[in-house]
Amino acid sequence: MSNNLLRWLICFGLVVGNLSAAQASDLHFSGFVSQGYIRTTENNYLMESRQGSFDFTEASLNLLYRPDPYFYLASQLLHRDVGDYEGGESNLSLDYLFIGSNVISLDSVQMSLMVGRTKTPWGLYHDTRDVPFSHVGVLLDQSIYNDYHRRDILFSNGAKLDLKLYSSIGEFRFEWSYPFDLPGRDDNPTPEDLSVPGVTEVLESDLGRIQYARLNYFSPNNNWQLALSVIEGGESYYRLFIPPMAATQDTRSQNKYWLLSMVHRFDRWQFVAEYGRSKAEYALQLITTTPPQTQETSGKTVSERYYVQASYQLSSQWELFARYGQSFANIDDRDGSSYSVPEQAYFQDAVVGFDWYIDPSWVVKMELHKLRG
Repeated sequence: MSNNLLRWLICFGLVVGNLSAAQASDLHFSGFVSQGYIRTTENNYLMESRQGSFDFTEASLNLLYRPDPYFYLASQLLHRDVGDYEGGESNLSLDYLFIGSNVISLDSVQMSLMVGRTKTPWGLYHDTRDVPFSHVGVLLDQSIYNDYHRRDILFSNGAKLDLKLYSSIGEFRFEWSYPFDLPGRDDNPTPEDLSVPGVTEVLESDLGRIQYARLNYFSPNNNWQLALSVIEGGESYYRLFIPPMAATQDTRSQNKYWLLSMVHRFDRWQFVAEYGRSKAEYALQLITTTPPQTQETSGKTVSERYYVQASYQLSSQWELFARYGQSFANIDDRDGSSYSVPEQAYFQDAVVGFDWYIDPSWVVKMELHKLRG
């Protein structure tokens, strides 16, 4: 097994258009269409990429309806066809659909409440990760915004609070999402989701509700942005059947994840950094029938991830950027010595690339990755 599982990754993206139209003063449509290309020199990534693949297509249609200053409805319909990891077929999904109300609207305080499917508040780019015009490059940092886990925290079905405070020292914004236990909701994981060797059936499961919160600070001249994001996962339980051992395994776990984010803008430069840690506490009970015995174990695992990025705007049309990121599945085993495949324990990614804005509605993006792990 090579130490560099994905030695080189080349990404190219062409955003066909940033579409915007207004049907009436209270009804607005917008959207985009993009086509990408990925090629890797060793293992495949997201798709059959070793020979090069154009299987990287996205299109979005957004709607905002505001019948009066206090109520609004917002929705996004996304077509996303990105390789095999999302099923290998064209995907049409409703990324968000909610009704919002401006409960408080004053010069120094604004508060909104939303009910429905909302984007989860997480980091700097999660809310707009599918909009190519919202960030430099084709792919976001994969240590924090991993596309393999995009669906896991993409949205929350429930209520969301959005509170903004304006002062002489800057703007503070607090967002909190709380999910509802919707009728008919199916949260049962599949054996593939759990990645436990030998598991063929999930007998029972009870996934805890996940809450999301984010606190943002914006300086008065907008040259600084600081953020703290938190994911609090309720206790999850699932019972597995493992045929090779003729055993059942009961697992209870609880996860917490926090992320610090920073943006600094200076002249034509923009510097971005994000650092996060997650802690998973677990308790396992393994019951075998041959021989009949019960084994119990418990523990915790702390993982770490971060990246730093710098971009420079050469002109109104050209922007260059460089980024370096790392992640470790277990901070007590950074080299993966306790893993059967050590490269699964860490991830390193060095990236350089550019954005070329042909005009406000057309952009070409290209980047080159050097990966390890």
